Parts: sequence; structure tokens; C-alpha cells
Amino acid sequence: MLEIGNYNSLKLKEKVARGAILQTEEEEEVFLPCKDVPTDLERGESLNLFVYQDKEGKTICSLARPSLIKNTCALLEIVGVAGAGAFADWGLNEDLFIPVEEQDVDLEEGDSEVIFLFFDEEKGKLYGTTRIDDHLKGDTAIFEQGQEVDLLLYSRSDLGVEAVVNNYCIGMLYANEIFREIEHGQTLKGYVQKVRPDGKLDLNLEKPGYGNVEPNAQIVLDYLKANAGVMMLHDQSEADEIKKHLHMSKKNFKKALGLLYKQRLVTLGVDRVELVK
Repeated sequence: MLEIGNYNSLKLKEKVARGAILQTEEEEEVFLPCKDVPTDLERGESLNLFVYQDKEGKTICSLARPSLIKNTCALLEIVGVAGAGAFADWGLNEDLFIPVEEQDVDLEEGDSEVIFLFFDEEKGKLYGTTRIDDHLKGDTAIFEQGQEVDLLLYSRSDLGVEAVVNNYCIGMLYANEIFREIEHGQTLKGYVQKVRPDGKLDLNLEKPGYGNVEPNAQIVLDYLKANAGVMMLHDQSEADEIKKHLHMSKKNFKKALGLLYKQRLVTLGVDRVELVK
């Protein structure tokens, strides 16, 4: 069955003046525009093509690889705004339409926004939406504490940053646990900190437990080497100062210092840490 918004294996039925007619195994037909038709494509040969809709709502396919497929998210540039909605560049000839009712933020031309692609069964059309929470409601019970996950950052508040987790559900990175510079729409690895009883997911950018001590120890060493072997931070320093200079939590800083001290790489003073020469 033809799946709009995803890749389909399609066989060439025939070439026509404006392109080619391809079909599924069930003989559902879809049009491939002339510019995308390989010159050496023979009748009966198969191609893996992305199927979507043109401005008139006709189902077509393309050799191009869009930025996202159905039921996934990506950071897209808004390239146009009209009364009924906005248009985003997703790597195809036809820009992706985001209706006004599917916008929980005011989209303006030139913006970059995280967009979710969905197929409206009632209208029979593909749309983009910024209402990520309305669509990603996966069961968080499938996750385990400490599990590594793929994150797409999309919404910031005083509480922290919401992230799309594995293109499946939503999780929260709390502001007081973010110790590095992050950006809207950034993709990065993270870890499940807690699967909450209410079905929500707490996240962290640092590996839980002692798994992140060695990398943090290296950060401290690098900082010392870059500052003549002296660091005006210590285990009683304020958490904000540690975060400002080293981009890590006070807890992890103290663990890193303990490791370096045991290895006799540093000396711990009242108001500083020094590299052993």
C-alpha cells in the first residue's frame, strides 16, 4: 500500500511526456516528474522514492531525500508566510505547509523551527506542525534509567528545555542540570535520568553515575594546563562558578578532583587547585 510521507518501493510502469508512472506491488500508481526520472530506468525496475503531495494535492514521488519523514521531527527554515499558514523548506520542490491552527508559536519568514510531519487522515493531506506535544505521546515505560537516547531540543522555559526523545516521546532537561551551551533545534545524545510515575521522562546530558568522571577529570586537567597549572576553583566553590568555567555540575567537579588527587596529578589548596609539576 502506498504510504504518503515515507519512502516506497515503486516499479516503473511507463514513461510519459512529463515524467513517469510508477506503481506499488498492489498496482497503485504515482507520478514521478521528468527531472527526477533516471535516463537509464527501464520498465519493471524498482526505485525507493519519497511519496508526498504537490500544491494541488496530487500524490507524486521524488528521488530527493527530505529533512524528515512522516511522524518525525526536524529543524526547518520558514521560507514563506500566508494568511492560512506558513511554508518550510524540507528539501523538496514543494514547500511543507504548516496551517495556522498547527502553530503554537508565531512563525515568521527566516525563522528556524522544529517541525513534526503528520498525515491528516480526515483531510488526506500531509502537514507540518509545531504542536509537538499533541503528536508524540509514546509510552515512556519502554525506557530504562541511564539509557542513552537521541535528543532534539525544541522548547525552552524557566524550568528547562523540552526535547524530542528518539522521535518517539517528549522529555525534560532541567535548567539547573544543563552545564554546557545548547541551541534550539540542536540534536545530541542524552541519557534517561528518571522514568516518572506520571509517564513523563526526565533527561540529562551527562552519563549517570561514575561513567562521566574520567571525561570531567580530563576537562579539569585541560583547564589547568591552559591556565599555567593553577585553577582558582576548589571543592567549596559556588556551583555557578564551576558551571561558568568548566560546564559541569559541582558534584561531578568534586568527583573529578577526587580522581585526579588519588592519581597524584593535582594538589588541593584552600582556595585553588594546582597541577603537580
